Amino acid sequence: MVSLAGKIEFQTLCQVFEDIMKARGNKKAQILQNFIQQCREIGQKLKEHDASADISMFPIMRLLLVKLDRERGAHGLKEKTLGNLYIRIFCLGKNTTDAEKIRDYREPTAGQRKINDFAETLYWVLKPRLGTSSTMTIEQVNRILDKIAEKNTINEKKDLEFINLMQLCNGLAIKWITRLILKDIRFGLGEQSILKVYHPDAARLYGEISNLRKVCDTTINLSFRLQQNISNITVLLPFKPMLLERLSISDISKLFLDKNQSYILQTKFDGERSQLHMKNGIFKYYSRHGFDITNHGGYGESKNSSTDCFTNKISPLINPTCQSLIIDGELMGWHKEKHIFGSKGMTFDVKKLTAKSHFQPCFVAFDIIYYNDKLLLDVPLIDRLNILENAFEECEGVLVRSKNIKITSSEELLVEFNKSLDNNEEGIVVKKIDGIYLPNTRQTSNCYKLKAEYSDGLIEDIDMIIIGAYYGEGKYTGLFNSFLMGVASRKKNDDTDDNVEFYSVVSVGSGLSIDELRKLNSRLKPYWTKECPDIIKKPRKDQPNYWIHPKNSIVLQLRATEMTRCNNHPANYTLRFPRVVKIREDKPWYDACTIDDLRSFVKSPDVVQKLTKRHATNADIVLDAVSKKCRRRLLGSMNIAKIDDKYFGIKSSNIIRYSRLFEGKEFCVINGEEKLISKQNKLTKPDIEQILLTHSAKIVQNPSAKTFCIIVGNPETAMTQNLISCKKYDIATVDWVRRATQKDNWSTIVDWYPWELLSFRPVTIEKLYEYYDEYYDSFVDNADNETLMRSLNRVEMLNDELNTSTNDYIKLEKKLFKDNSSGGFSIFRNIVGYFVDPLDENKFAFRFMKGIINDEIDNSVTHIFINGDCAEDYVNLYAKINICGGALIKVVKNQWINECFEKNCLLPITNFIVT
Repeated sequence: MVSLAGKIEFQTLCQVFEDIMKARGNKKAQILQNFIQQCREIGQKLKEHDASADISMFPIMRLLLVKLDRERGAHGLKEKTLGNLYIRIFCLGKNTTDAEKIRDYREPTAGQRKINDFAETLYWVLKPRLGTSSTMTIEQVNRILDKIAEKNTINEKKDLEFINLMQLCNGLAIKWITRLILKDIRFGLGEQSILKVYHPDAARLYGEISNLRKVCDTTINLSFRLQQNISNITVLLPFKPMLLERLSISDISKLFLDKNQSYILQTKFDGERSQLHMKNGIFKYYSRHGFDITNHGGYGESKNSSTDCFTNKISPLINPTCQSLIIDGELMGWHKEKHIFGSKGMTFDVKKLTAKSHFQPCFVAFDIIYYNDKLLLDVPLIDRLNILENAFEECEGVLVRSKNIKITSSEELLVEFNKSLDNNEEGIVVKKIDGIYLPNTRQTSNCYKLKAEYSDGLIEDIDMIIIGAYYGEGKYTGLFNSFLMGVASRKKNDDTDDNVEFYSVVSVGSGLSIDELRKLNSRLKPYWTKECPDIIKKPRKDQPNYWIHPKNSIVLQLRATEMTRCNNHPANYTLRFPRVVKIREDKPWYDACTIDDLRSFVKSPDVVQKLTKRHATNADIVLDAVSKKCRRRLLGSMNIAKIDDKYFGIKSSNIIRYSRLFEGKEFCVINGEEKLISKQNKLTKPDIEQILLTHSAKIVQNPSAKTFCIIVGNPETAMTQNLISCKKYDIATVDWVRRATQKDNWSTIVDWYPWELLSFRPVTIEKLYEYYDEYYDSFVDNADNETLMRSLNRVEMLNDELNTSTNDYIKLEKKLFKDNSSGGFSIFRNIVGYFVDPLDENKFAFRFMKGIINDEIDNSVTHIFINGDCAEDYVNLYAKINICGGALIKVVKNQWINECFEKNCLLPITNFIVT
């Protein structure tokens, strides 16, 4: 059968990938949109010629959205194994230069092209060994990728598939096929942006059904639109669940500003977020990201699948009157003998448990969104929990409900949170009692997760020393962005005590900004070595690219969720979800944590050890409800001015979201345009905040280090000028907000134009200077009347700002010319001359050498120049001098100017004075 995928060459898609990578800003989305539109047009023509033609866009979109494709299994190949496979089939030899380039692709090489990633390295190494062209179609590429995934499923070698593939590829094709195999195409557009380019409703639909094929086929026609207030969630199809917002102890008082508000507390389980679907006896189990785990060994689609399958145990527990349901919950591992839950920190995968495993799957239900063909999204939480109560019968270790505790105050919340710490649980979940279910939402879900590591002071931080480092990729190319951390075998007495060993514990790669990483790399650069020092006991796997002797290293303060036993590190323990809290420049290398210090955190024989050091108390809560009440009472008794409501911002709860354009971005709006006379259609501060909120921005009233951008309507205010002068923030005008929120730009945040910014952070100005000069003239786009006038006005403004004083010029000339302070070009500086003969040609030399010419004799004139060839009326001349009080004015023959000019220095004036 004729298909659209069979008509489009993979080389065409590769070139689109390349063009998108090179493009900037919203041009990326435009290139992709043009390609997708061309594909649609080709499909329409195919359909006109052959009604049976397959014009599905899914084969194309699954290559663009490789991580969202759930139909193709895993390829079972990472950079290391894939690199060895290429070395093998190309017969490169293990120890050749090219083989080393592939294996050590992250390591920068002096004097050679800067390589960004594994696939780019392969391109340059294999390109000379491949053909110059490729005629593979997208259909053929999908077929090859399917075969590789099938080989992985049955655990067979994939060499033959790759040998056949190489015969069809050129260098460009192998680069992008490699990225597809690794499921990391890296071309600068996110999944949400790609879906929105494909169809305005594709992202929303994928969030509700998480089936890429159905999304592509449903929205293939651009005229099709989803109904706004009707959900498309369907039983037996996965969806993106509602997510939890992080909450720290210091912020819990904010939940109880309304005294009548109640919340439901549930345990935060450390398992696999999952969905349980059932319709007419058919069961489906999906992970949070929409992966179908139903057919994995121990689950099963129905009670008839196998005797020991999970579904066989669950099926009889479901209410007999229930025909269909969708339950949101957590898949946990339940130890068959100990009758306790395991955690993700242990060495088992709950999705792959079988009848022979020590653990069995147990589904912990904490919400229900579908019951007997009725969608419950708009039903309040408390009512959904009542429905969940009657949906099934509990069975320990198989199907249970999370316990629900109603609270009405921060004190009750603290009590329950501390109980969870005592029980070594991951944390607690706090849900608004009347909250509705919002799929694929985090920030406005009214559901929060409270864990000890989210708050300062509740977790034991550990000081470990850097003993190794790993090279990064992408924006971290050429930098070490992950470090192997270690602990000492015992306490060292001082810097000279050498009889100490260091054991590796964990590698950490989060918590440091790019600037901190650069400084750390620079600080340690002289001390890296390829050879592991004898005093370091290294891990069995995942050796670092370089090592460092502890005495030349730096201590980092780490914070982690928990500590777990492991066999990879010689310390026998590692940290789970570690991050760097602080670089301890103040701490000497011999004062790092020891192995005994690390073992002191072990409080039980369990595999997982929590690092909690104390209970949370009221002192950890910032501005709790009691203190706020006292403050209101105090303020109520005082006669003080009321603060204008505009300074408090607008309530986000009243906002209808149009897009997720600014999701995760923090903005601070200083003022609006209401006081600008020249502006039409002025936007006030609340207007601007509302526009940003409709696109999922976070609004704050005071900027911080987390602030993405400050928006200013009127730049003339004192506060704005102070912020501009500090150069710590990107400060944009409202014009950028207008442009960024145009409907055509909803797919991705547009880059700033330099004239839309009032102040820049160093990283921003560095990026802008790649495309514009200091006068805002683009290096890429042709100038037009508008851009030319803007650049000329910029030149004039910068010249006015320069305002260099005479003293500045003198200092500069002294620095440049040293002994000859004027360099021979400013010998008449500070001399003000009056020329008796207006046509005297010496004027030009005088002015060129920085002399100042006056057209009248006044008290600023220092020299009067006369033409020696003409008879002068000296009586009238001296009369004018006397009238202006110029007793110090010298009358000089103009020959003095000529001779000074020729000899390039200021000559004595004695022989030229007219007496």
